[in-house]
Amino acid sequence: MRKSTLLKIATTLTAMFLISGVFAQTNTGSTQWTAGGAATVGDFARSNATPITNAADALVTAPTDKITIGKAMPFFVWPSAAYNPNWDYTAVTGAAAGVYTPITDIVSNVVSDFAWVSAGSTLTPFYSDGTSTDDGNGISNYVEISWATTGNKVIQVTETPASGVCAAVPVYMGVNVIAVPTAAVTGANVELGLNNVIQRACWAVANDNATAIDFTFPAADAALQEYPFNFNVTYEVFNVTGLDGAGELPNAAGVFNDAHASVSDITGTTTVHINGQNGTAHPSDANPIIVAAGTQLVASQDYPVQNNMITVYRLTYDGVNSRISRKSDYIDFRNNARAANAYASYSYYPAVAANVAKYIVALPTPVTGPIYHIANNFAY
Repeated sequence: MRKSTLLKIATTLTAMFLISGVFAQTNTGSTQWTAGGAATVGDFARSNATPITNAADALVTAPTDKITIGKAMPFFVWPSAAYNPNWDYTAVTGAAAGVYTPITDIVSNVVSDFAWVSAGSTLTPFYSDGTSTDDGNGISNYVEISWATTGNKVIQVTETPASGVCAAVPVYMGVNVIAVPTAAVTGANVELGLNNVIQRACWAVANDNATAIDFTFPAADAALQEYPFNFNVTYEVFNVTGLDGAGELPNAAGVFNDAHASVSDITGTTTVHINGQNGTAHPSDANPIIVAAGTQLVASQDYPVQNNMITVYRLTYDGVNSRISRKSDYIDFRNNARAANAYASYSYYPAVAANVAKYIVALPTPVTGPIYHIANNFAY
């Protein structure tokens, strides 16, 4: 075969490979992320159907993305198709229970450099190898950011192609940084020497001491934090053999003294239960009470006298989290491969447990015996 013929064949094959490479492009840009396109990629949701190119527009209305103060959260930006043609959003995995999007999926085949900015934040850039250690190849399209103050914040990112020319117009996103969730179980009566008594009643028959256990939170919390709320509480039941001479239950400065000789723990045998989310075991951080709506922590039920003795029901509030605060634990769950709904692994607030005990007390109705007298046939 002549040399010129071989050169023609080689040239043709090269052209075919180049054309094939063009048609194999996986990042076609706006046709993929506009309305009706990729609204979600892996675990990530699109912030807007079109890029926001004006910082003020990112805060025209309150940002829908909410993050708990002090919690780092991940963000990525869709890279330009013209300069990152082989970035493949369909290869970004995750979006399933217990499966989290790897950073390497997001940065793979991204060759542009990205400048991320957000005022008042702690911003950790990631690089082309998917780590936060500079590999010398520029900052990637992925970043982790936290904020130390609440309020509406703006994220700005500017892409520069690998050649260093033709920097893109910056794009923006608004974020609403909110306070940690707070709640308080209702009940602050002082009864029988105890503070924080929800209810105290003399009990004789069913429903003599029926009550619901409610909670309160700041008015804005329900809207900002979002239901469901997970409550970490403990529940215990005690019998007491009697009141002291002052008519009080054993206590130390208004706190029930469960170590007193007159007190016995009957939690394991009580007929009245408060259960966590699994409906069978007493609540805890690993088995919280989940409140989907309203402000009722425990539905109304009777708290009767047990074993014909004074009965103290104790509910101890140890913290709460919300849909948003649990979302804000994302990096911890991903980095530590935590299973979905690993309730004990979520952050509960306050960070140091409040340990606020509330009480419901059931007192036996006194049953007085007959009056005794000197019989008529008494003989001296």
